[in-house]
Amino acid sequence: MGEDEGSPNPKELLLQAAEAKRYKNTLDLHGLDVEAAGVRIDQYLYGQFTAGQRFCRIMHGKGTGKLRQSTLDLLAGHPLVEAFRSSTRPEEQGAVIYVVLQENVSEH
Repeated sequence: MGEDEGSPNPKELLLQAAEAKRYKNTLDLHGLDVEAAGVRIDQYLYGQFTAGQRFCRIMHGKGTGKLRQSTLDLLAGHPLVEAFRSSTRPEEQGAVIYVVLQENVSEH
């Protein structure tokens, strides 16, 4: 038995930190269609990355699920995204996604 057995993996720890953080700059996609949301998400992620932010919060709302699914699809293939998951907070479940961006090595 290894001593790491049962401990969360590094990405899970980053996601827990992302969800625990308080956000001043959350991307709110309410009222946007899938195409407009995709453009805004990309701009937001690049903006956060260049500002040296590691954690992001995206609110897509509950609605029909189309915006949620398109957001998940975009994040899954985005070069700046290290990890992401839907919120585990009861008040945010099904409406918010937390994102961990790649570390911006040019900031160090």
